[in-house]
Amino acid sequence: MASQIQSRARAILRTPEDEERYGWAYCAYRGIMFNVTSSTNLKVYAVHAVTCGAPYKGDFTVFTVKGSFREHMRNRQSWTEQCTGPVIHEFSRLEFSAPQVLERGNTLGIYVAASKVYCAGVTVYRRKPVSDASITISSGVTLAAEFEGMNKNEVHFIGGIEYTVDGQDFNNTKALNNLSQDLQAYCLSDDMADVTLIIGDSRLPAHGLILAARSSVFRAKLQHLMQE
Repeated sequence: MASQIQSRARAILRTPEDEERYGWAYCAYRGIMFNVTSSTNLKVYAVHAVTCGAPYKGDFTVFTVKGSFREHMRNRQSWTEQCTGPVIHEFSRLEFSAPQVLERGNTLGIYVAASKVYCAGVTVYRRKPVSDASITISSGVTLAAEFEGMNKNEVHFIGGIEYTVDGQDFNNTKALNNLSQDLQAYCLSDDMADVTLIIGDSRLPAHGLILAARSSVFRAKLQHLMQE
């Protein structure tokens, strides 16, 4: 079965772990092109790739294109090179230089190009696309060289796709901006103040947690008072 795991705020849809990784021995392929299609608004951050066998390892380069790879597979200029990194027999993470934003129903073409023949983890035995509630990994084609020489149709990528559903990324800039505004309003309010600062004849209500977070002097004084 395909599996979905959570990494930080991100989901990773992985292909079945028990699939045979080596589909045939007569065509020297160097990579695979395939599509992922979104069922909701999301961002794709990385590909998790594997090699076809334990003895194999090498550098993989990942390219992406908006739309189906079949519309662009011969047009190198349409593709964006995202990253290059080492891949071994275990899942190896290749993070994009920029997250790819997909709206519901959009397709992203992905090309995983290996530095050596027979290296990329692929299978020909999968009978249907791998999917979860948010994204689907479809079948693809293998290439004999970079953007050249299609070897075989209906080949399946083995690995994973790392993504976040819109609104679920904990690093979301809008959420951080809202937090900043809420903290500012909290600091300027007397509501739930638990410390009083006396400056001459003035008494200023304040919040101990905010003082401790912003000043090591106040943190030390407040910790000392709590211990007493």
